[in-house]
Amino acid sequence: MNILLAFPVADRATGTSIQRAFQCLGHQVTVVDPKVRPQDTFSVFTNHEIDLILCSRTAALLPEIKKIKAISEVPIVCFNTDKRQSVLDFGAPLMQLFRTVDILFTAAQGNVEEYRLHCPDTKVEYLSQGCDPLLHHIPLAITNADKIKYSCSVSFEGSVSPVDKGRRDLLDYLIDNGVDLNLYVPGAKLPKVYV
Repeated sequence: MNILLAFPVADRATGTSIQRAFQCLGHQVTVVDPKVRPQDTFSVFTNHEIDLILCSRTAALLPEIKKIKAISEVPIVCFNTDKRQSVLDFGAPLMQLFRTVDILFTAAQGNVEEYRLHCPDTKVEYLSQGCDPLLHHIPLAITNADKIKYSCSVSFEGSVSPVDKGRRDLLDYLIDNGVDLNLYVPGAKLPKVYV
């Protein structure tokens, strides 16, 4: 499959991992970094035989996406890795992008129904994020030094708000099954088991 990836890659973050994952699966990936040159998206699309477009939540892509949709039925997928208490907090330009794409993946499981309400013509689904150990240099195993330093088997830093639906269940499961867990959520008022 020939994929146009309109995702930031200059920062070597999520876009780089997505690019590598598609390439490892045998796909051809053409990249446009929307934080660098979003205006290149349409011309890159028309100069390549593209089967799928995956874009980031970058408002500057909206005019390019609209031009592509005017001439093609190639599926356009957006992956919003960011979260807000309400999807409307993203603002009108991004909401228009979310309404324009065919499929919207969100990393905020707790926002799926609200996205569906405000983007009725877009298929909205939850997609969790991960990191690529080869790109982010994450150790593949917890060392004894890590266990001593952090005094637990698992450390978690992040939110357990309703937007992050499912995380609290996972943490409860770990605790209920005797996993030695430390949770770092600055400013949160959590039951003692979570601190």
